[in-house]
Amino acid sequence: SVITQIHTDFFWDILVLDNEEYQGKSNDTEKVVRQLSNDRILYYRNSRNIRPGDNFNRGFQLARGKWVTMLHDDDLLAGNSLNIIGKLIEAYDSPEHPLGVISAQYIQFRYDPEQDQIYADINGMNQYLCHQPVNYQLYPLTHKNVLIYGHIGGSVPSNGTTFLRKAVLEVGGFNEDFGISGDLILYYNIENH
Repeated sequence: SVITQIHTDFFWDILVLDNEEYQGKSNDTEKVVRQLSNDRILYYRNSRNIRPGDNFNRGFQLARGKWVTMLHDDDLLAGNSLNIIGKLIEAYDSPEHPLGVISAQYIQFRYDPEQDQIYADINGMNQYLCHQPVNYQLYPLTHKNVLIYGHIGGSVPSNGTTFLRKAVLEVGGFNEDFGISGDLILYYNIENH
C-alpha cells in the first residue's frame, strides 16, 4: 500500500523494522523485502526481540526523513495518503505554529490469517477513499481533546499517524512503561513541548 501511493511532491522511503530476533538466517519478512528489490525499502532487523514501544523508538532513530508515518504490519494506507499528508504539512507547518503530529482516520476490517481471508473489498475501499473530497482542516490537539477522545475507543492510534521525527526524539519517544496508552502519552508530551 505504500509502494503504490500516488505521486507526491516529496521523496519518501520505507523503513521496515523486523522485531523477530535474528538467529543467523532469513525470515519471511526479510525474504519479502528482498523479493521486492526496491531501493526505497530499507530493512532493519533487531538482534533480539524488544518491546513494541522500544521498537517504535528505534524506527524514529533510524528514519531518514523529517516526518515519519507509522504503519503497523496489519495496516494499509489508502492510495492518496502520503499526498494528503504532504499537503497538510505544507499548509499548516510553520515556525510560529509547528506541527508535531497528524493523526490518521481509519477504517477497520476483518482478516483471518489462518484462512488467509480478508472480509472486505480492499480495492473498492481504496478507490472510494481516493475519490472522496478531502477536508484539509486540522483539529488542534489539547489535553482536553486527547482526554475526551482517548477514553472512548482509541481515536489516537499510532498506526497511520505522522510524527515530526525531531519532536518525537526531543520528548523521548514512546514510553513502554505506559503500555497501550504510550501513544496518548507521546501526544501529551509533544503538545507540551
